[in-house]
Amino acid sequence: MKSKTFNDRLTEMQESFEKLMLEYQKDDRCNSDALSYMRVIRDNFHPLKKLINKKNQFQN
Repeated sequence: MKSKTFNDRLTEMQESFEKLMLEYQKDDRCNSDALSYMRVIRDNFHPLKKLINKKNQFQN
């Protein structure tokens, strides 16, 4: 079995975080400020993955 790369783990984290956001939005106690912070975190997963990929390409 192939070991997971950091990028694979980051993708799993991103998917888990998106599920968490969806669950939080359904909650009656949902706080709009907290949801805004969660969106910022979610939106930064993709640039982080791109940066890691560039770093890995540079090292190879």
